Amino acid sequence: AKHLLSLISDVIDISKIEAGYLQTHIESFALKPMLDEVEQVVHHIAEGKHLYLSIHCDETITVETDRKRLYQVILNVVSNAVKYTEAGSVDVQAEISNDHLIITTKDTGIGIDQASLEKLVRPFERVESHLKIKTLGTGLGLYLTRKILTQLLSGVIEVKSQLDLGSTFIIKVPIKISEQSIQNNQSILEDHT
Repeated sequence: AKHLLSLISDVIDISKIEAGYLQTHIESFALKPMLDEVEQVVHHIAEGKHLYLSIHCDETITVETDRKRLYQVILNVVSNAVKYTEAGSVDVQAEISNDHLIITTKDTGIGIDQASLEKLVRPFERVESHLKIKTLGTGLGLYLTRKILTQLLSGVIEVKSQLDLGSTFIIKVPIKISEQSIQNNQSILEDHT
């Protein structure tokens, strides 16, 4: 039931973004409590697989952006890292560089080959692996993540990976999203309707 609810929510969010109806709600907040929430959600999965999960964030980091959408993005990336790591660790690092928040999620998971990397953020695409059957998913999570980052939060996502050696996902967003960025994003969305 939770999986179906999550799927429905993802589809609705994608539809709203593409139709230009998903608004941003900007607020200033400390990042560490949000990352603590992410850790609470994925901790039991990591523990069940005997993975070492570490999340590092300075208490002083604050950002001004859409908290709900940033949480959604980070949770998706971190939970994917845990899901696709059978042994070893998942390490999440948050830092500020050049007025941007950079969140790096590095795992020792199954990795992704070059061909799969190129189609990773397409809708309904899932990486071919022996974990595909065991792991619930629709291939919408990273597609939605990229849409939220680029069209709502003025951010980007980068992926580095080697098959059988693990993956690194890098989320980069402005620490303070500007009104101009929001207006530009809205005009981009309106142009696509």
